[in-house]
Amino acid sequence: MNMLRPFLLPCLAIAAMAPLHAADGVVQVKLGAIVVRTFEQVQADGMRYAPKQDFEPATNETRVYLPYGGNRKLYHEVVGQLSDPAVGSCAEFVCDGGDKASSLTYKLAFDKPIASFRCRIGYTELVQAPTSVAGVEYSLDGKAWKTVKEHPKGTKSVVDLCPDTVAVTGLNTKLLYLRMYARDSANPTAASGPEMYLKSRISGDPGWGDATSTFFNSQNQVWVTGK
Repeated sequence: MNMLRPFLLPCLAIAAMAPLHAADGVVQVKLGAIVVRTFEQVQADGMRYAPKQDFEPATNETRVYLPYGGNRKLYHEVVGQLSDPAVGSCAEFVCDGGDKASSLTYKLAFDKPIASFRCRIGYTELVQAPTSVAGVEYSLDGKAWKTVKEHPKGTKSVVDLCPDTVAVTGLNTKLLYLRMYARDSANPTAASGPEMYLKSRISGDPGWGDATSTFFNSQNQVWVTGK
């Protein structure tokens, strides 16, 4: 099984003030705001995360680039390992071991209620047992969870864990939790079990040729529409 792993591997004016930063596990979002962050700024900050947003008036979507890197305080909950980006490597989230359940949870707070969202959790390596699943789910309170996208049991391939074509509608909330996971389908709360290997890129590689665009495009992202 291990032999698979090496191969799996806008517009309105810019807001005068950026929305609140990601701290204590909460990403604060101001709907309709554009928050500029250039790759040069990323480099000057030692590749560390800072807020970035786009807004598309035609669709009323605010696009939020989600946190990356090894600072666990940026996330609501982490069950697994995180790494920082560096030349030659992306920031990654990876399970603690091939037989360990893993999850990475973002918490977003909005200044106004949202009506819908879609998200992209991109390039992810999965090696799942026939009883294991992986995917993305959401919650409005951090307790009750609903599936956004789940891959079939036993998936062994590179996938977009959640493509941005999947939309969740009918919402009226100022709080959103997003969680990527790999776990035993028969015992979702178990810390270990049959193989459920997961490794996901959560930023680009700053050494890639067109890092100005590819670094940001490889971040996990969510598009939200206001009420």
